[in-house]
Amino acid sequence: MMAPIGDRLLWAITAKERISLQSFNNLFDQLAASEVGMDEADLPRRRRVTSWMLNALGHCETFIDGGTSYLEPSVPCLSRLPVSGLPRAMLTGGRQPRTGRDVERAAAKLGGVVIIEPSEHPLAVLPNHIEIEAELPDTLQAIARELNIAWQATPSAWVLCNLSASLDDVLNRLEWGPAQGLNWRHRFFDPRLLRLRDEVVDGDPTLIRYEHPYTRRLRFELRRGQSAAVVDGDWGRYAVLREAQRHVLVYDERRYLFAVPWGVPVPPLLRRALTCCSGRPPKSIRPNKRLTGDLSATGANVFLGVVPAIASQVSTRIGQHLTHGNLSQIGD
Repeated sequence: MMAPIGDRLLWAITAKERISLQSFNNLFDQLAASEVGMDEADLPRRRRVTSWMLNALGHCETFIDGGTSYLEPSVPCLSRLPVSGLPRAMLTGGRQPRTGRDVERAAAKLGGVVIIEPSEHPLAVLPNHIEIEAELPDTLQAIARELNIAWQATPSAWVLCNLSASLDDVLNRLEWGPAQGLNWRHRFFDPRLLRLRDEVVDGDPTLIRYEHPYTRRLRFELRRGQSAAVVDGDWGRYAVLREAQRHVLVYDERRYLFAVPWGVPVPPLLRRALTCCSGRPPKSIRPNKRLTGDLSATGANVFLGVVPAIASQVSTRIGQHLTHGNLSQIGD
């Protein structure tokens, strides 16, 4: 029986050690050609979301070198999850075809229980979720040692939250200059609709997304009066939201669900922190009148297993106050 496409994709990235985004796209298309029901017209979006999720789940790192975008497999690691009850850890990083069998053998030898399940996402093609449960953290550490991989005793969600900059840190590092504008196609972020639009949006600051006419490279510019600075698009959105006193994150403390509207993704490091609370991809929820607040009109990514302290820290980092709501309609 052929392994799932998500596993085969991660195996190939691991074997290559470093892969350009263009090579990743080609590899993705080759693997997708063998899948029944994979719509060719949907491939560009699937490729983009897949690379985004491989990074968020801790399997790959994305970076730019010499103007070229690359993916690299992360160092294999068994990372403890921030959950109550018996200690649990997820497997992140690069993998080989034998990885699942090796994990099962090591766990059987040392007293752990292995859970291998599909990582379900409507667009992303992802490797299986591999998780180990044991009676003691020392057992998980011993299993990591048996596998000759790293052991992360402090949940990576906590580590990533602590490493992340805050919105004020980002804004204080911006280099401001006279606003001149570019003769490129551009759109404006609307903090009321939580999306980009062609029409000029009033406000101070405002966020403009430019698109290079040939390379399609995106550039985000934050405007304050007659001054402008280049900014990361995710942080720029939250700078505008804070100034507009728009608080858009919804948290269900009973179910540990953390909802982020589609149009305002949290910055990558905090996105990974939220994902690493469960080791599973967020649920992608379409606009639905049953959803809470802004989510009903925008749709959302809903992160699972986010404990209150991490939810609070993530929201504080990006200048948001959490709206507490009932997200029972999301399901388990």
